[in-house]
Amino acid sequence: MKNIVILTLLFISLSSTSASIIGIGVTPLEQMPDTEGSVYGFRFGGWIAHETVYGLDFTIFAGHTRKAFAGTQISIGANHNVGTTTAIGTQFAGLLNWNQGKTRVYGAQLSGFFNVNSGPAFIYGLQASLIGNFGKNYVKGLQIGFY
Repeated sequence: MKNIVILTLLFISLSSTSASIIGIGVTPLEQMPDTEGSVYGFRFGGWIAHETVYGLDFTIFAGHTRKAFAGTQISIGANHNVGTTTAIGTQFAGLLNWNQGKTRVYGAQLSGFFNVNSGPAFIYGLQASLIGNFGKNYVKGLQIGFY
């Protein structure tokens, strides 16, 4: 009986928010779930934005989260996370990785031009970019960048 009550409460809390196991879209105006929603699984799109993303995130132009990101994040353009970021495996961007909150990377943070961590960043593995790695970066591993 206790398990049924817990599952019911979990279902009610998830149904009251816009959450999905798949997030797709072209722009923040044309995406599923909407910008106030969360993705728990896989997100794919052109330039998309959500509250939270947990899982695999692949975007062509830019991926944005407001509260939290955890998982593997790959963008041909840029990754921008306002809240906490926990990258597991890799956080890769062709142009820019920009994390404003507390950041933890377990694996590699790679960028074609810049890695910018505005909050404290703990990198366990590799942090590399062609131009520079900026911010309060605590690297346990290897850091590569011209600046």
